[in-house]
Amino acid sequence: ELDYRENSQGRILFDENSDKVYYIDHYRNNKINVFCNYDNFKLKKSEQSITLPHDISVNYSVIHKGYFYYFKYNSNNIIKYDLNEKKIILDKIILPDANLGNQNQWGGYCNINLISDDNKLYAVYASNNNNKRISIALLDENSLDSIRTWNTDSLEKKNCGPIFMIRGILYHINNYGNENDSVVYSYDLKNEKSNKINIPFEN
Repeated sequence: ELDYRENSQGRILFDENSDKVYYIDHYRNNKINVFCNYDNFKLKKSEQSITLPHDISVNYSVIHKGYFYYFKYNSNNIIKYDLNEKKIILDKIILPDANLGNQNQWGGYCNINLISDDNKLYAVYASNNNNKRISIALLDENSLDSIRTWNTDSLEKKNCGPIFMIRGILYHINNYGNENDSVVYSYDLKNEKSNKINIPFEN
């Protein structure tokens, strides 16, 4: 039987190509529980469990166009994994300028954040070349090479709250633990423009 806690430090992933829901309990793990839909997830009725060959940094792993992308635990080895065939498609070291000791505000082995947005795959990380502030790399989903990089003028990544992206604009929240907080920073990739903002956010 699946054991998970509300507000746990795990990760829920949705596959846009199907109704399936994937759940990884705890932020350092190698097991993925698969549910045929969200209703079954709420009922804790898992369809199957997938065991990966190594521990992974769970937070900010993504499902993008049917594949599971994640990083090996505490490294910049990115993996492209076929969830249906249960095999690794590609294992590659990327972003040599990433500072692996500079995570999000709360830690949790989220050195490099993978984000799927507008049908594209991005990696968000603290760059040594950008004074440990947020850098954003657009990744080629086949080769996993970095196609383009944006260096922002954010705070150091370790001082930023949770990060997300909507339609080509990166945002971060002020603090990870406050129930009532604010989105305080945005960076528009298209216009290469940053803004300090103050949008109420219920965490």
